[in-house]
Amino acid sequence: MVLSALCALICGLLLSSCGSVRTEPAPDTSQDDYISEVTASRKQLFTGEITYDDAAELEMTAGKSSLYKATVSGNWDSRTAGSDRQVTKVGAQIGVKLTCSGAGIKCKSLSSERQNVLTVEDSAEWQWEIEAVEAGEATLTLTVTAYLRDTDNVLFEKPPIVSHAQVAAAPPPSREETDEGAFQWLKDLYFTMKGMLLEIAALAMAVGAILTTRSQIRRRRTSGGDEGTQSNDAGEAEGDGENEQSRAHQPRPQQTGQPSPSAVARPERPESEGARRTSGCDGSV
Repeated sequence: MVLSALCALICGLLLSSCGSVRTEPAPDTSQDDYISEVTASRKQLFTGEITYDDAAELEMTAGKSSLYKATVSGNWDSRTAGSDRQVTKVGAQIGVKLTCSGAGIKCKSLSSERQNVLTVEDSAEWQWEIEAVEAGEATLTLTVTAYLRDTDNVLFEKPPIVSHAQVAAAPPPSREETDEGAFQWLKDLYFTMKGMLLEIAALAMAVGAILTTRSQIRRRRTSGGDEGTQSNDAGEAEGDGENEQSRAHQPRPQQTGQPSPSAVARPERPESEGARRTSGCDGSV
């Protein structure tokens, strides 16, 4: 019995050891692929150039804006190198940024931040609108970066190109501008009053149109009543005329040589004998 239990234990250990065999996971090659892609993309970069405006020659004035330009191209000629032209890496998607500081200066980009410069024939231009609020010294910092395709992975970034510019104070206003500013309130008052008068005139025209319309409606109603009365009077007059005409057309009695029965004298009645006697007696008395 002990021997059978020992055999069972040994079999269990063997089975458990066979079932616990581990398989190693496949190696992750994504990092290796990324390294290989970045390395290959960096090798594809070649020397180009960046040309930019000289900040000292911008002649910046407080309150006025100036245009600043920078161009990256795949062609590089060492003979044309200067203070406004430097070497940079190209052959990828290139991003150019301009940072402004000092004298209350502001930089507004007028172009896409990233553009392709992939071959020697490629060229891309960036523009900014620069405006200083006050006089003083302004600092312009230009940064050029090459990216891996359209990602944010940086292949190359050139050290910042820093330049300084002097911002001149705004010139005093001319006499015309001063006079214009002095009488500006009169102009504003004039245009305000003009606008109010135009509104009042428009309102008066609208009220006049309404009153005219109401007067026309009343006249139409009054004229309609008069026409009804006149039509009634005309109807009555027409009826009287018709009656007169009917009377005029009635046949009249024909006149002959004989008198009318009413005009014929009645025969005298003979006096009675008593009357005669009476009259005789009266005469004899």
